Amino acid sequence: MFKKIFREIKFIISKFNVYLRYKNKNSFKYAYKWILFGKDISNFLYEIENTDDIINVCNLVTEIETYRLQRILNEVTFDNDEFKSFFTNEFFSSHGKKNIFGRRLIWYLLARTIKPNLIIESGIDKGLGSSLLCYAQFKNREEKQNDYRYIGVDIAKKNKFYFDKKNNLFSNFEFIYEDSIKFLNKFSEKNKIMYISDAEHNYDFEIKEYNLIKKQFKNGSMIISDNNSGSLNDFSKTNNKKISKFKEKSKNFWYKGATTTISYFY
Repeated sequence: MFKKIFREIKFIISKFNVYLRYKNKNSFKYAYKWILFGKDISNFLYEIENTDDIINVCNLVTEIETYRLQRILNEVTFDNDEFKSFFTNEFFSSHGKKNIFGRRLIWYLLARTIKPNLIIESGIDKGLGSSLLCYAQFKNREEKQNDYRYIGVDIAKKNKFYFDKKNNLFSNFEFIYEDSIKFLNKFSEKNKIMYISDAEHNYDFEIKEYNLIKKQFKNGSMIISDNNSGSLNDFSKTNNKKISKFKEKSKNFWYKGATTTISYFY
């Protein structure tokens, strides 16, 4: 019992130290609940206030009318039994039915609109993004009857997982547990790919990822990064590609939100 109490106190102190290190944060009134009761220390989960900005960015990238984009984004709701079936009981016991997907909503909307034959996500953590992206590929297959796929890559396998691998709607997914650079060095499939870089948030590491995956791109491919290292900005300029950005505005959470960079027209 004393060991358990000690671990809990240590976890609380660790979260407090994380809060102190961040410059991009709201006032402490939003932090104390997370410090005392939050279950995640690195991959923050929260609702956002600016879903309209997601629509506007996707409209800029895809030139699809905003009303159509909103209709697609409305698919992400736990009132939808199909959508709900892509999540494990672990997710619902930890987070209920809150829309805590944040910037991952723009991943979903872009996946549904550009319809990549293959989505590769490096850095899957507990599979929250995996759930959204596999559902997107399921919906794409319903519309187009093509062979839409998802690959998730992570260096470490998590005990708790939010994507329900046993769902009865979509099985065209694969999870690979190794360093994403090692994976990409072996990957040789050319396709229309959406590559989401969310593994090691390090400039040089990300540039290596981009250079490796770019070799496999067919027309219409895209790279998405949630890191502000500047790597995707520089890579896009070097390769003469367009970029757009989405800045989250968190709702009732201490961290103000991340910035998503989208590099497109590959």
